[in-house]
Amino acid sequence: MAAVVKELDVRIGNAGLFDRIVAAKVDALHQSPAQIRQQLIMTAATNIPVTLAMPDRVKVVDAVAEFIANPKTLHLIANSAEAIGTLTAIPGGPWSRITLSASSEE
Repeated sequence: MAAVVKELDVRIGNAGLFDRIVAAKVDALHQSPAQIRQQLIMTAATNIPVTLAMPDRVKVVDAVAEFIANPKTLHLIANSAEAIGTLTAIPGGPWSRITLSASSEE
């Protein structure tokens, strides 16, 4: 069995969970919410480019950083001209065929 995807559209809305995560880290690490958010932004800025070996990764880093700073809605869209399956062998890896857009919205 295999899955095939041509477009993936994901919206992550903050209904308070992200704020509770930050609050828990504030209590555990005895740091301010601003310090915790800055650490999360730095972690995203470091790890996303390593994970996404594609030119669009800067857009993703910017959108995630904006979401962390002001968590409302994170919107990610990944699409490909050709459908990509879980068992598809792709020269250059799957990121070579995917266009990614990201935004942080109110």
